[in-house]
Amino acid sequence: STLTVLFTLSNKDIVVNIMQFDLKKFYDDLYRNNQGVFGESSLDYLQSVCNRLPMASGRALNVGAGEGITSRFLAQQGYLVDAVDLSDNVLTNIQDVERIFVHHGPVEDFVFKDDYQLVLFALVAHHFELNNFVQIVSSIQQKTLLGGIHIYRLFTTDSDFYRQSSNQGFYDDGLKLDACYRGWKIVLDEKVITKASTQDASNEVRQVVFQKH
Repeated sequence: STLTVLFTLSNKDIVVNIMQFDLKKFYDDLYRNNQGVFGESSLDYLQSVCNRLPMASGRALNVGAGEGITSRFLAQQGYLVDAVDLSDNVLTNIQDVERIFVHHGPVEDFVFKDDYQLVLFALVAHHFELNNFVQIVSSIQQKTLLGGIHIYRLFTTDSDFYRQSSNQGFYDDGLKLDACYRGWKIVLDEKVITKASTQDASNEVRQVVFQKH
């Protein structure tokens, strides 16, 4: 079967269709040959959140941390950061950075030993099937402190990428993600449109912050 991989290249969206897809191998090869492949759009949003909300220091979890620029920023803000990524070819820029703890492998295998003040999911939700995603979120919620925040950037169903995905992966439809966060407060919520660079495609990204009450 064909799986659809969605990613951002220099702040522009790309679609890749791969037969018998191996997600880890794909990202190992991608990061090996394309330094800075994802640009800084997630860092820009994270900085915006930190500027708009009162932030409490503590421990942070970065799911799909990539080359580590968002983890480095969080460490600079005083957080102890667990940076988790599937690929072996990323996080090399931050593996020796003070206050950052690098974990290679799927987040499903990561053992949550600490309680988090902040969790970041930046353009990774579409790599999880619905039930798997809900289970992961639930586990992380249980390890989130009262008053802690979960920061998301994720593709929505109002997106050409979703329409090309054969209904695989988790995309925000305005219902499923919010259902995972019943009892939490939405403190920031906005949508932005990105344009694909390789085809005539328009992709909507939801940027939302939930706070635990």
